[in-house]
Amino acid sequence: MATDIGKFKTTITNMMDEIKKWIPSDRDLETQCFLVESALKINPRATITEYMSNVEPYAKHIMDGNDAYFINNVESLLDSEYKAFSSKIRTIWISLDNIQKNTLKKYSKLLLILGTIITHNEPLRLLINTYRDKSNPLLFS
Repeated sequence: MATDIGKFKTTITNMMDEIKKWIPSDRDLETQCFLVESALKINPRATITEYMSNVEPYAKHIMDGNDAYFINNVESLLDSEYKAFSSKIRTIWISLDNIQKNTLKKYSKLLLILGTIITHNEPLRLLINTYRDKSNPLLFS
């Protein structure tokens, strides 16, 4: 059975693989994906904690599925492999079709939920639960 960290790593890798299919032969994108994957291999918990620090201010936008998160957030991110990766997503966002954008939104929501579980972030858990069915709340084990 996969751990939550394993699920997070798989999810972000799958998301990056999707993006690479949409934007093939983009060396910059490949480099950014490699850096994220490397950071997750070297120190997954610290990398996920850093990721969560970057996305936490935008959690409501991510859960709402707002495009603004994908096009306006880069300047305020902490300097990390995620900042460069997010910057790349920002540059390609306008060229993506609605199906691709919705795919990225779904991945972002899932990563937010998994990261919340991994970091045991209570304020984010409470926020996420406002979007979930009351009979299926997000709980920490």
